[in-house]
Amino acid sequence: VQTHAFEPASVDLIVSRLGVMFFDDPVRAFANLRHAARPDARMQFVAWRGPAENPFMTTAERVAAPLLP
Repeated sequence: VQTHAFEPASVDLIVSRLGVMFFDDPVRAFANLRHAARPDARMQFVAWRGPAENPFMTTAERVAAPLLP
């Protein structure tokens, strides 16, 4: 996303399901998406929060930790 040559102002909706978390350079990627977006475009995305705010995804690790060397 950060290097793709999008057509300027060519999209009206940007959707990402967990992809934005993996941008190598988030500032560059979001700037490039903004370049591709029309002035009234919308962006919707889902991203995990940190481990402290997402206990479901760390439960197995916390349970197994005392059993591992």
